[in-house]
Amino acid sequence: MKKKWQFYLHTFFIIILTLGVVVFVNFISHRHYKKIDFTQNKSHTLSDQSIQVARNIQKEVKLIGFFKKQEKQIFLDLVDKYTYYTDKIKKQSSDPDVDVGLAELHGIRKSGVIVVEGPKKTIKVEEITEEVLTNALIKAVAEKEKKFYFVTGHLEKSIQNKEGQGYTYLKKELEDTGYAVNEVLLLKDGKVPEDCDVLVIAGEEKPYLREEVEAIKMYVEKGGSLYLALDPQKKTSFEKLLNEWGVTLHDDIIIDKESRLLGGDFLIPLVFSYGEHEISRDFKDKKVVTFFPLTRSFEVLPKLPEGVSFKFLAQTSANAWGETEPKNKKVEFNAGKDYPGPLSLAAAIEKEKQGKIVLFGTSHMATNTFLYKLSNRDFILNSLSWLAQDTNLVSIRPKKSNASTMTLTPSQGKKIAAVTVFLIPLSIILFGVFYWNRRRKK
Repeated sequence: MKKKWQFYLHTFFIIILTLGVVVFVNFISHRHYKKIDFTQNKSHTLSDQSIQVARNIQKEVKLIGFFKKQEKQIFLDLVDKYTYYTDKIKKQSSDPDVDVGLAELHGIRKSGVIVVEGPKKTIKVEEITEEVLTNALIKAVAEKEKKFYFVTGHLEKSIQNKEGQGYTYLKKELEDTGYAVNEVLLLKDGKVPEDCDVLVIAGEEKPYLREEVEAIKMYVEKGGSLYLALDPQKKTSFEKLLNEWGVTLHDDIIIDKESRLLGGDFLIPLVFSYGEHEISRDFKDKKVVTFFPLTRSFEVLPKLPEGVSFKFLAQTSANAWGETEPKNKKVEFNAGKDYPGPLSLAAAIEKEKQGKIVLFGTSHMATNTFLYKLSNRDFILNSLSWLAQDTNLVSIRPKKSNASTMTLTPSQGKKIAAVTVFLIPLSIILFGVFYWNRRRKK
């Protein structure tokens, strides 16, 4: 009898100890855990930009998802990806047909809407994707709406042009990120607007007047930010300004025969080499590839002017070259005439106590045709965000990805169900009965 009570007491303590360990492990894992994404396209992992945005939220943001009961889990799963990196995001799920008062308060008339309540602004989105939600968070926590002005009047790339050579896609990307995008006609206004955060010159087809160049120069020297995208085989009005900032332009067009081997074009070099700068800091580790269609090159002066800092952002391969006579029938490198690679195609230039310039040797990279090719969007938007002093937005952005699915036959489904639902639980029960019976006989 004594042994019997000892057995029961011993079993009781084992059960209590096991439960204690399980509760303790569950308690610790709830607060300290690491997610591992085994999907091929990392569909359960936030992009670098979304992670940065989440970590940089300083004040509480509330996300209210108005969804039907059967839809709300998609919303909750998406928000959980953000709350893994910050405790500043609070979530709430609500059925608009049940919580009528809350829905009416926010002006919600249908399900499938997320309300993002920031410190100063409230945003509503109707698409449950990482890209849309990240952009909404950026807008909701922004201190002020920064303004981009695109210069017009010289046949530059237009933010109104919806065709391949237009910039409407870039305009939408900037607006989705929370920026205000406008045009400015310096011929008429005579100066850069006072509220301009970034001035954009995208491809100069006709020369600027001296007064316009002076207005742009004055803007940059007073601390302004200039995005300057030039094109090959075209005279530019900004050669003198760039010389004062330590840059010499080449009158060439880049030829890269390696691009043809990789399915590209001689005149559309693929770029794999990036500089050590905030704009391109993640590109090496992520093995980023970008297109630089119809581009010219430039080089830094042997001795930079006082106070100037020059950082190249992208370079060609050593096998590319700058062709100075592209109309020749035979395209080949001519020593003494052409510029040997590697050559700089993009650079970030800063001048002490003045402003900064991001220089590109092509304006085609940001057009509707090429913006979404490879990682062009990241490169362009990183450059513009850096100019706008939004360093938390300089990163690899969310990608539109397709879900990975596994299709099972009815027979395979039954086998998996038999193993997971019946075989494994039954094995555990039988082992427990066997062990208990063995201990009881002792």
